[in-house]
Amino acid sequence: MYALVVDGGDTNFSVGIGLNDVAALMGALDSYDAFVLNSGATSVMVQKTLTADPFNPIVWNLVSKPLTAGGSASISGIGFVKR
Repeated sequence: MYALVVDGGDTNFSVGIGLNDVAALMGALDSYDAFVLNSGATSVMVQKTLTADPFNPIVWNLVSKPLTAGGSASISGIGFVKR
């Protein structure tokens, strides 16, 4: 399973990627099913980190660079849970 978040809009950081290029990239990874949730400033990728702090045992680290701090409001989202 692959998850791809593309930062774009801030040309000092990333120029983004077009949907045709995303399709080519996913095809090169032998992906045959894919979907797009959004294609704007709402794209945010975070990583869960467990800590030893009993008052703050879980920290979510931002690993992408959205246009606005923490992204923008969105009604779509997806989460991956390792069991």
